[in-house]
Amino acid sequence: MKRKILYIVLPLVFILIGVFFAIYYNIPRVTYVYNSKYNGYLVSEVYGNSSYYKIQSQYLDKDVVGIDSRAFMGKSNLETIEFEDSSKIIYLGRLCFSDCKNLKNIDISSVNLIDKNAFYNCISLKEITINASVINGGAFFGCEGLTKVTLTDKVTSIGSYAFGACKELKELTIPQKVYLIGDGCFVDSGIEKLYVPMIFNVDDYVSKLNYVIYY
Repeated sequence: MKRKILYIVLPLVFILIGVFFAIYYNIPRVTYVYNSKYNGYLVSEVYGNSSYYKIQSQYLDKDVVGIDSRAFMGKSNLETIEFEDSSKIIYLGRLCFSDCKNLKNIDISSVNLIDKNAFYNCISLKEITINASVINGGAFFGCEGLTKVTLTDKVTSIGSYAFGACKELKELTIPQKVYLIGDGCFVDSGIEKLYVPMIFNVDDYVSKLNYVIYY
């Protein structure tokens, strides 16, 4: 009799445990990891697939300063990231928002480093203002919906393929302080007018582009 009860109860227990974990890991929330380089916390793992996440300004009495590599990667429902204090967000890790195909709203105005493929294939991004000193390779590759990118005078380096396959991006101005434009930066993009500082007229890559206007 006891054995029969066990045969009935044990499968139910395992089913309940499975249901619990399925629900637990799909509840929208984020976890954080300390980063000694920035002396603050990064969003490290994201659970659920919500359209909206709010990132707190502090965790364990230290600032939340950025997003770790792959943290939001593939969150297909994500539309909006809200930072409780966007002025503290200075780092976006490699692939952190890659394949977030519905991402439309995010404030990265204080970010200083956008790492490789951070926004890869974020096809719903329309406009973005970038103050980051460093935009690493492929940062916005495949952002087909981008129509307006504003690069401020804080930008100094733009990596290879950074704006590749941005098919709706027709015009872009490269700030005077930029010293590096990586090979293939605008490959397969929709660029028709690229305003570039005169120092790039001897650059192997830039000088071969037929839509460059030097200033």
